Order: sequence, then C-alpha cells, then structure tokens
Amino acid sequence: MKPIQLTPQQRKDIDRRRKASHDRRLYERLTAVLAIAAGKSRAEVAEFLGVSPTQLGEWLRIFRNQGLDALCTLHNKGDPGNLSAQKIEQLKQEIGTGRFRNSDQIRRWLEETFGASYTSSGVKQLLKRIGASYHKVTGFLWKANPDKQRAFVKRVARHKREAKRPDGPRTRRYYVDACHPVWGLDLVFCCACWSAWAQGVNA
Repeated sequence: MKPIQLTPQQRKDIDRRRKASHDRRLYERLTAVLAIAAGKSRAEVAEFLGVSPTQLGEWLRIFRNQGLDALCTLHNKGDPGNLSAQKIEQLKQEIGTGRFRNSDQIRRWLEETFGASYTSSGVKQLLKRIGASYHKVTGFLWKANPDKQRAFVKRVARHKREAKRPDGPRTRRYYVDACHPVWGLDLVFCCACWSAWAQGVNA
C-alpha cells in the first residue's frame, strides 16, 4: 500500500482534531495516520496502539480513499442486540481463555472481530448481561513453605536477642527483594481478568 503523505496544513488539521477529541477511538485513528506519515512502520504503530495490523490498514484505507471526515466518523453498533447468539458464544469462549485483562481489550476485540463499536461503559454492560465476572488477582508466594518461614523468623529473633548481650555473636544479614535478581523479566504481581460463567444468557 502507498505511504501516507501529508501537507503541513493536513498535519495541523489532524493534530488539532486529535487534541480536541474526547473519544479514544478517534485519538487512536488520528495518531495512526500521523505516525505512518512520519515514517513509522505499520508493525510499530499497530503494536504501540494495541490494534491489529488489519485494523490499522482499514483506518489508513478510509483516510486515503474517503478523507479525514470519514476517518473521524464512528459507526457505532453498540446495541447488544446486534450481536447474535453465535457471536455472544464466541465472545464467551474468548473470555474463557483468559486472554483479556480489562474491558478495553474486549472492546477492541469486538470491533476488530465483528465490526461492532462499543463505548467502554457499553462493553461493561454487555459483559454483565452475558454473565462475565471481573476478578482482581493478588500475588502470593505459592512456593513458600510456611514452616520454614516461621522457623526463619524465630531464628532471626533469636539472633537479635543474642546480639544484645555484651559477648554475644554478631550476625550480619542482607535482605533483597525478588525483583532485582530478575530485573527485566516482566514480573506480574497482580492482574485483573474477566471470566465467563453464566450459560444461556441472551445479550
């Protein structure tokens, strides 16, 4: 596909609309056009915006063939009735895989997969209707041995008592957290996920 080339005035118009927009979808579309025109690759822009290359290509096609106004026109299909029972079941299956960490990821998936544009609140209402629940997951030391932990705490307390005696032994201890030895490995201490549990609920 041909690269996007913008005149200085077009850049100003797009940037002005982007700054004035209160809709994240419009902001992303306009950012995509500016980034591609600035020489960024499609892969870079798609990854940065968190959209699929197909979705990005569709935005660029609309802008190239129909212009800025068409790109900024959102065809909302947020009515839950627009999703058939088959599509609802497909959505439940996707939720069940655990791939989504927030409702915004689900909103993007609905737009890319079915062409159904939902607002953030609309997605949450849809998820509630189909019986999807939101869970906050907290981190815990699943490999830790409680008995060894208690023994360690008692040993440290004993060493502290012994250190207070004039002739007591001196023990130097160093404590480090688990992040530093594995810095850069993208540790996850807590996350949020959606799960679908209700069956036979119509959207």
